[in-house]
Amino acid sequence: MTSWVRPFRTRLSRNQCDDGEGLRPFPVHPVNTEAFPPYPGEHSGTVLVLGNGFTLHDDYARAKELRPDAEVIAVNEACRFYRADHVYSYHYGPSHLDMWFPRQVEKFGPGAVCHSSPWHAKDYVIPDEWGVVEYWWKRAGANGTSGWMAVRMAKLMGFDKVIMCGVPMASGTYSDGNMAKSFMQEKVVNHYRRGIAEQTDYHAGVYSMSGWTMDFFGLPA
Repeated sequence: MTSWVRPFRTRLSRNQCDDGEGLRPFPVHPVNTEAFPPYPGEHSGTVLVLGNGFTLHDDYARAKELRPDAEVIAVNEACRFYRADHVYSYHYGPSHLDMWFPRQVEKFGPGAVCHSSPWHAKDYVIPDEWGVVEYWWKRAGANGTSGWMAVRMAKLMGFDKVIMCGVPMASGTYSDGNMAKSFMQEKVVNHYRRGIAEQTDYHAGVYSMSGWTMDFFGLPA
Protein backbone atom coordinates (compact mmCIF):
# COMPACT_ATOMS: atom_id res chain seq x y z
CA MET A 1 0.00 0.00 0.00
CA THR A 2 1.34 3.41 -0.91
CA SER A 3 1.65 6.09 1.71
CA TRP A 4 -1.12 8.65 1.99
CA VAL A 5 -0.92 12.28 2.99
CA ARG A 6 -3.93 14.39 3.92
CA PRO A 7 -4.73 16.67 0.93
CA PHE A 8 -4.34 20.34 1.68
CA ARG A 9 -7.64 22.15 1.12
CA THR A 10 -6.93 25.79 0.36
CA ARG A 11 -8.98 28.15 2.48
CA LEU A 12 -9.40 31.62 1.02
CA SER A 13 -10.95 34.57 2.75
CA ARG A 14 -14.68 34.03 3.19
CA ASN A 15 -15.26 36.94 0.79
CA GLN A 16 -12.82 35.85 -1.94
CA CYS A 17 -12.41 33.13 -4.51
CA ASP A 18 -9.79 32.41 -7.14
CA ASP A 19 -11.04 31.55 -10.62
CA GLY A 20 -7.59 31.59 -12.21
CA GLU A 21 -7.73 35.31 -12.84
CA GLY A 22 -6.83 36.38 -9.33
CA LEU A 23 -8.83 36.92 -6.18
CA ARG A 24 -12.21 38.56 -6.52
CA PRO A 25 -15.23 39.17 -4.30
CA PHE A 26 -17.47 36.16 -3.89
CA PRO A 27 -20.89 35.84 -2.23
CA VAL A 28 -20.70 34.51 1.29
CA HIS A 29 -22.11 30.99 1.49
CA PRO A 30 -23.71 29.60 4.63
CA VAL A 31 -21.74 27.27 6.86
CA ASN A 32 -23.13 24.35 8.81
CA THR A 33 -22.27 24.76 12.47
CA GLU A 34 -23.47 21.24 13.29
CA ALA A 35 -19.91 20.23 12.39
CA PHE A 36 -16.58 21.20 13.90
CA PRO A 37 -14.96 23.01 12.29
CA PRO A 38 -18.06 24.53 10.63
CA TYR A 39 -18.79 22.67 7.41
CA PRO A 40 -18.89 24.92 4.31
CA GLY A 41 -22.06 24.98 2.27
CA GLU A 42 -25.37 23.13 2.34
CA HIS A 43 -26.59 19.95 0.73
CA SER A 44 -29.98 18.96 -0.63
CA GLY A 45 -31.50 16.24 -2.78
CA THR A 46 -30.63 12.55 -2.45
CA VAL A 47 -27.59 10.82 -0.99
CA LEU A 48 -26.73 7.12 -0.94
CA VAL A 49 -25.29 5.85 2.35
CA LEU A 50 -23.16 2.79 1.65
CA GLY A 51 -22.72 0.50 4.64
CA ASN A 52 -20.45 -2.50 4.58
CA GLY A 53 -23.13 -5.14 5.05
CA PHE A 54 -23.55 -8.25 2.90
CA THR A 55 -26.20 -6.60 0.70
CA LEU A 56 -23.99 -3.67 -0.33
CA HIS A 57 -23.18 -4.50 -3.93
CA ASP A 58 -26.67 -5.49 -5.04
CA ASP A 59 -28.20 -2.58 -3.11
CA TYR A 60 -25.81 -0.07 -4.66
CA ALA A 61 -26.43 -1.30 -8.20
CA ARG A 62 -30.20 -0.95 -7.81
CA ALA A 63 -30.03 2.39 -6.00
CA LYS A 64 -27.70 3.81 -8.62
CA GLU A 65 -30.25 2.96 -11.30
CA LEU A 66 -32.90 4.84 -9.35
CA ARG A 67 -30.72 7.85 -8.47
CA PRO A 68 -27.71 7.93 -10.81
CA ASP A 69 -26.74 11.48 -9.82
CA ALA A 70 -27.01 11.05 -6.06
CA GLU A 71 -24.05 11.91 -3.87
CA VAL A 72 -22.42 9.06 -1.97
CA ILE A 73 -21.39 8.66 1.67
CA ALA A 74 -19.27 5.52 2.06
CA VAL A 75 -19.12 4.03 5.55
CA ASN A 76 -16.17 2.18 7.02
CA GLU A 77 -14.61 -0.25 4.56
CA ALA A 78 -17.30 0.35 1.94
CA CYS A 79 -15.02 3.17 0.78
CA ARG A 80 -12.79 0.49 -0.78
CA PHE A 81 -15.37 -0.37 -3.42
CA TYR A 82 -17.02 2.79 -4.74
CA ARG A 83 -16.06 6.38 -5.37
CA ALA A 84 -17.48 8.53 -2.61
CA ASP A 85 -18.11 12.21 -2.03
CA HIS A 86 -17.83 11.62 1.71
CA VAL A 87 -16.39 8.90 3.93
CA TYR A 88 -17.76 8.39 7.45
CA SER A 89 -17.05 6.20 10.44
CA TYR A 90 -17.37 6.62 14.16
CA HIS A 91 -14.41 4.22 14.44
CA TYR A 92 -11.74 6.89 14.12
CA GLY A 93 -8.08 6.28 14.79
CA PRO A 94 -5.05 4.43 13.38
CA SER A 95 -6.58 0.95 13.22
CA HIS A 96 -9.85 2.05 11.64
CA LEU A 97 -10.65 5.26 9.74
CA ASP A 98 -7.00 6.27 9.38
CA MET A 99 -6.49 2.96 7.59
CA TRP A 100 -9.74 2.87 5.59
CA PHE A 101 -9.87 6.41 4.18
CA PRO A 102 -6.50 6.18 2.36
CA ARG A 103 -7.87 3.21 0.40
CA GLN A 104 -10.54 5.48 -1.09
CA VAL A 105 -7.89 8.01 -2.08
CA GLU A 106 -5.54 5.39 -3.51
CA LYS A 107 -8.23 3.75 -5.65
CA PHE A 108 -10.31 6.75 -6.73
CA GLY A 109 -8.06 9.76 -6.19
CA PRO A 110 -8.57 12.74 -3.91
CA GLY A 111 -11.90 14.46 -3.53
CA ALA A 112 -13.80 12.64 -0.78
CA VAL A 113 -14.19 14.46 2.53
CA CYS A 114 -13.60 12.49 5.73
CA HIS A 115 -16.02 12.74 8.67
CA SER A 116 -16.49 11.18 12.08
CA SER A 117 -18.27 11.61 15.41
CA PRO A 118 -16.77 11.56 18.91
CA TRP A 119 -19.36 8.94 19.84
CA HIS A 120 -17.08 6.64 21.81
CA ALA A 121 -15.15 9.48 23.45
CA LYS A 122 -16.01 10.49 27.00
CA ASP A 123 -18.63 13.25 27.04
CA TYR A 124 -18.47 13.49 23.23
CA VAL A 125 -15.16 15.34 23.47
CA ILE A 126 -13.40 15.70 20.13
CA PRO A 127 -10.02 13.95 20.46
CA ASP A 128 -6.72 15.79 20.23
CA GLU A 129 -5.45 13.54 17.43
CA TRP A 130 -7.66 13.94 14.38
CA GLY A 131 -5.85 11.61 11.99
CA VAL A 132 -7.62 11.77 8.61
CA VAL A 133 -10.83 13.30 9.98
CA GLU A 134 -11.70 16.74 8.60
CA TYR A 135 -15.12 17.33 10.19
CA TRP A 136 -16.67 16.10 13.44
CA TRP A 137 -20.45 15.80 13.78
CA LYS A 138 -21.38 15.40 17.44
CA ARG A 139 -25.11 14.94 16.86
CA ALA A 140 -24.51 12.21 14.29
CA GLY A 141 -23.36 9.95 17.10
CA ALA A 142 -26.12 7.79 18.61
CA ASN A 143 -27.17 4.26 19.40
CA GLY A 144 -26.67 2.37 16.16
CA THR A 145 -23.99 1.33 13.71
CA SER A 146 -21.72 3.61 11.69
CA GLY A 147 -24.19 3.15 8.83
CA TRP A 148 -27.04 4.63 10.85
CA MET A 149 -24.83 7.42 12.20
CA ALA A 150 -23.95 8.30 8.60
CA VAL A 151 -27.70 8.63 7.95
CA ARG A 152 -27.96 11.06 10.86
CA MET A 153 -24.98 13.01 9.51
CA ALA A 154 -26.60 13.15 6.06
CA LYS A 155 -29.73 14.67 7.58
CA LEU A 156 -27.64 17.20 9.51
CA MET A 157 -25.87 18.09 6.25
CA GLY A 158 -29.22 18.97 4.71
CA PHE A 159 -29.97 16.05 2.38
CA ASP A 160 -33.70 15.60 1.80
CA LYS A 161 -33.66 11.91 0.94
CA VAL A 162 -31.25 9.27 2.28
CA ILE A 163 -31.11 5.79 0.73
CA MET A 164 -29.26 3.12 2.70
CA CYS A 165 -27.34 0.47 0.76
CA GLY A 166 -25.62 -2.34 2.60
CA VAL A 167 -27.28 -1.40 5.90
CA PRO A 168 -29.77 -4.27 6.30
CA MET A 169 -29.41 -4.33 10.11
CA ALA A 170 -29.66 -8.10 9.94
CA SER A 171 -27.42 -11.04 10.78
CA GLY A 172 -24.86 -11.68 8.09
CA THR A 173 -21.34 -11.10 6.86
CA TYR A 174 -19.57 -7.97 5.73
CA SER A 175 -19.71 -7.10 2.03
CA ASP A 176 -16.48 -9.02 1.37
CA GLY A 177 -17.82 -12.20 2.95
CA ASN A 178 -15.84 -11.96 6.17
CA MET A 179 -17.72 -12.69 9.36
CA ALA A 180 -19.33 -9.75 11.15
CA LYS A 181 -19.08 -11.17 14.66
CA SER A 182 -21.34 -8.71 16.45
CA PHE A 183 -24.06 -9.18 13.83
CA MET A 184 -24.15 -12.90 14.54
CA GLN A 185 -25.60 -12.07 17.98
CA GLU A 186 -29.35 -11.55 17.97
CA LYS A 187 -29.32 -9.38 21.08
CA VAL A 188 -26.83 -6.98 19.48
CA VAL A 189 -28.87 -6.68 16.27
CA ASN A 190 -32.06 -6.10 18.27
CA HIS A 191 -30.30 -3.44 20.36
CA TYR A 192 -29.35 -1.53 17.21
CA ARG A 193 -32.83 -1.91 15.76
CA ARG A 194 -34.47 -0.54 18.89
CA GLY A 195 -32.10 2.43 18.92
CA ILE A 196 -32.87 3.27 15.30
CA ALA A 197 -36.61 2.88 15.78
CA GLU A 198 -36.54 5.29 18.73
CA GLN A 199 -34.70 8.06 16.86
CA THR A 200 -37.81 9.34 15.14
CA ASP A 201 -36.42 12.83 14.50
CA TYR A 202 -34.22 11.31 11.77
CA HIS A 203 -36.77 9.04 10.06
CA ALA A 204 -38.31 11.41 7.52
CA GLY A 205 -36.98 10.94 4.00
CA VAL A 206 -34.98 7.81 4.90
CA TYR A 207 -35.22 4.62 2.82
CA SER A 208 -33.33 1.37 2.48
CA MET A 209 -32.70 -1.15 -0.28
CA SER A 210 -32.71 -4.33 1.84
CA GLY A 211 -33.19 -6.12 5.13
CA TRP A 212 -34.87 -4.97 8.32
CA THR A 213 -34.20 -1.33 7.47
CA MET A 214 -36.10 -1.78 4.20
CA ASP A 215 -39.02 -3.31 6.07
CA PHE A 216 -38.95 -0.45 8.59
CA PHE A 217 -38.30 2.57 6.31
CA GLY A 218 -39.50 1.25 2.96
CA LEU A 219 -37.96 1.24 -0.50
CA PRO A 220 -37.37 4.54 -2.31
CA ALA A 221 -39.98 5.37 -4.90
